[in-house]
Amino acid sequence: MTDLSVSIIIIIVSALSVIIATVVVSNAAGESYKLNRRERTA
Repeated sequence: MTDLSVSIIIIIVSALSVIIATVVVSNAAGESYKLNRRERTA
């Protein structure tokens, strides 16, 4: 494997990990927001 292909793979993996982290964080934030709203209305 050349250095170029290695760097491309590293870029793709890091981009995927950033996207996954963003999705996980937004899901967690959405869940806590729903729970907080439910407690307030109850």
